[in-house]
Amino acid sequence: MKGERAVIRALAPIRRWHPRILPVMTAIGVASALLEGVGLSLFLPFLYSIDAGTFAPTEDSFLGQTFHRALFEIPESHRLLAVSIGIVVLISLKNLLVYANAILDSWVRTLLVHSLRSRIVDQLLRTRADYTESREAGRLVNVLQNQTLEVGRAFASHAQILVNASTAAVFGVFLVLVSWQLALGVGAALLLISSLVRLAWRRAEGRSPAFVKAWDELSQRGLELLQGMRTIQLFGREAYERERFARASHEASRIWLQLELLSGLVRPASEILVVVVVVVALLATLQGASSIPTVLTFALILWRLRPQIQGTDVARAQLLGARASVEAVAALLDPGDKPTLSSGTLPFHGLADSMRFEAVSYRHVGSEEDSLRDVSLAIPAGRTTAVLGLSGAGKSTLVQLLLRVTDPDRGRVLLDGVPLTELDLASWRRGTALVTHDPVLFNATVWDNIAYGLDGAGADAIARAARRAGVDDFIEHLPDGYHSLIGDRGARLSAGQKQRIALARALLREPRLIVLDEATSALDATAEKRALEAVSSQGGRVTVVFVSHRRAVVERADHFVLLDDGRVAAEGDRSVLEGISGAVRGLYGTDTLDDRTPPQVRVVRGRAGSPRE
Repeated sequence: MKGERAVIRALAPIRRWHPRILPVMTAIGVASALLEGVGLSLFLPFLYSIDAGTFAPTEDSFLGQTFHRALFEIPESHRLLAVSIGIVVLISLKNLLVYANAILDSWVRTLLVHSLRSRIVDQLLRTRADYTESREAGRLVNVLQNQTLEVGRAFASHAQILVNASTAAVFGVFLVLVSWQLALGVGAALLLISSLVRLAWRRAEGRSPAFVKAWDELSQRGLELLQGMRTIQLFGREAYERERFARASHEASRIWLQLELLSGLVRPASEILVVVVVVVALLATLQGASSIPTVLTFALILWRLRPQIQGTDVARAQLLGARASVEAVAALLDPGDKPTLSSGTLPFHGLADSMRFEAVSYRHVGSEEDSLRDVSLAIPAGRTTAVLGLSGAGKSTLVQLLLRVTDPDRGRVLLDGVPLTELDLASWRRGTALVTHDPVLFNATVWDNIAYGLDGAGADAIARAARRAGVDDFIEHLPDGYHSLIGDRGARLSAGQKQRIALARALLREPRLIVLDEATSALDATAEKRALEAVSSQGGRVTVVFVSHRRAVVERADHFVLLDDGRVAAEGDRSVLEGISGAVRGLYGTDTLDDRTPPQVRVVRGRAGSPRE
């Protein structure tokens, strides 16, 4: 019972979403049981009357005497017909209610799974991106797609237990009314059967965590297989990946089969034991012809009680088997351990003076070292700032804090002297845009991916943004132009084409702050020049931040920030780079940005200003 209570407690928040469902289902179950119980009990006068044509129950049969008084007013010649009609009508009404409950059960399960998935997605969208990115994507997909189904089944099992238990209680009352002596002996035997069946439940409960873990692994393998197909094939690792996926699939299938076998054992074992009880009860009580109608009516009601007992046992086993799934979904829905971004109230109308970092430090989830350490710098409004540094210097982390994808662990980010956390988050996001070297595109058309940048954007604005980003350079080569489907993550496009679509999406927003993180790395010189001119053409109305190793990009900046090992090594205008010529040489192969020799990328180790190969 302890395991069942734990699952039911975990389901408690879900029950509160739809508080009337379980009472309604239970009430329908009780009503159907009452109808069936009365209908089956009518076999008592039916059997008494079928031989002699009269109904004369024994004195100790409370139910028999009750029916005798109720049927006394009906002429004896019509009594058998009336009883027969009553049985058919009551059983028919009972089955209509059973069908209604089945429809309600299916509807509730579908509604619940949809609600679970919607709430999980809402929770993930409100959670800071670094939390989600630090989790295995396969596990999240498994919980979202598969474990929510298991929770839906667990909720249905919980409802089934309540309905079956209520129905069994009603039938139990009728058994007592037919013959309390038989009911007492049979009740003790059924409790013993339930105790024996419970042994199978414990095995099912023990395999539940392994089942969820196996499906997590299978989902992760499938996700990586699909996302990394090109790399797998290029490195000739098909056999390795085939074996990894086969192992994960076999393990998930093996544990699933074990749970199915344990769950399937409950029904036949319970039925055999109940049948034994019924047969023994019949043999022990058939002492004379006068008791046959009572015993047969009792046996008939007991036989209809059997599926309720079996259904309860099966539902309890399924409920325990779903314990790990319920706990996994509940953990993902729990907001207590998930960092979120609070929103302020101040609207964002643009940058007037500068954005400033004051002694900012940040450590990624799961990391042992800070990515940024006591960073203090300024990004002047209306100008173009280039953020330089070797790989791992902290540039991308700086961008995340700048756009408020996450918040610093220590220090503050200020916008014109106002903490960034005091701005309305939705207003801030509407006024900013980001383009990365590997942009996320959706499995939709080119047009839809550009339009994604601004909800409700008109066709003219979308076309204008596309032209400015150079999308029209290649659009005529696509089969359906702007309405061509680009595949998952833009799989049907080149890297440069994806970057231009992402740039168009950003320009459509007409942002006050735009950040380009290696956003032109896949473009040729002509396309890159056009893209940079599109960004620069907005004059001083827009603050631009470049993160790039490409000298052609950085040359357009008039303010520079050099990061080294998570710290600011230098900051200022172009003249500040003269003091760190060694670092510039390490990044671009020359001492200054004005040198027009082709850029070279060299591996630099050590502090800024002291490059070593």
